[in-house]
Amino acid sequence: MDLPPPQAVCIAQVVHAEARGESVLGQRAVGHVIINRSKKLKKTPCEIIRQPGQFQVKLKQRYRGESWRKAYSVAYNLGRDVTGGALYFVKRGVQVTWNAKITTSIGHHNFYK
Repeated sequence: MDLPPPQAVCIAQVVHAEARGESVLGQRAVGHVIINRSKKLKKTPCEIIRQPGQFQVKLKQRYRGESWRKAYSVAYNLGRDVTGGALYFVKRGVQVTWNAKITTSIGHHNFYK
């Protein structure tokens, strides 16, 4: 999946904020949640991550370093969806209070549809 650079940057910001300690597979999964929401809601990835209260992203932060380079590389080269169409992810151990079906668990996150 090829994303225009601005959209890849937005996804990389979420990947860095939410999953920088995860494996490449775990980071790809977080990126695909944004892509899946983007397709469902017919919005760009940047519009999705800017919705209030959705992700822990500091949009004005300057990103740098190895963890940022890895997150950007993952976001720019997401590959196939590894989440089974997940629209949400939650850190393992956090109890969800909404009705959702778990699609997979990768690293420290559960993914839901």
